[in-house]
Amino acid sequence: MSKKLLSILSLMIIFSVVVAACGTPAEPETVVEKVVETVEVQVEKEVAGEVFNIEVWAEANDVEHWRADAPMKAGPLVNAMYEAEGSAARVTVDGLNDDAGWADYKKKFTLAADAGEAPHIVLSGHEDVPVWANAGYIESFDKCREMYPEYDDVIESLWNSGTWQGQVWAVPQDTEARPMFFNKTKLKELGCTVKA
Repeated sequence: MSKKLLSILSLMIIFSVVVAACGTPAEPETVVEKVVETVEVQVEKEVAGEVFNIEVWAEANDVEHWRADAPMKAGPLVNAMYEAEGSAARVTVDGLNDDAGWADYKKKFTLAADAGEAPHIVLSGHEDVPVWANAGYIESFDKCREMYPEYDDVIESLWNSGTWQGQVWAVPQDTEARPMFFNKTKLKELGCTVKA
């Protein structure tokens, strides 16, 4: 796959855990049209080259739907880049936004991974990295990270949360900063000492 494809798709997932990082793609197939969720991904003409299908799972509610929608929308952009480069390769992206809750979502992933049917990219938190890496559900991302300079734009310290036993297993997207607001007057009423 091209550098642009991996960069665009990988950077769009919050703490994505790459299941098939830099692995060998499945047998090529020609895809004419596929509807995924509400986003239609098309290959407008038959191509002699490879068609890569990337499956993305995300735990997401109605507000967080972009977690899987973003990579699906990136598919046609990647195909346009392939076309502009004169490449016959194409990509389709199947995305699943699952709002069943984290426990059921993670159970679904581990069952799929045990059966050899896990998605290529799965959204999860850094707490799953050691467990899933140890179980063989995910692969180290170090090789891919070194191959694509686009990852140099990620703040270096963010890689720490997806690192286990000296290897990077997850791709961070943001810092997930959560500000806390408080009312000094109310805190004083509750007996708290508030420094100026």
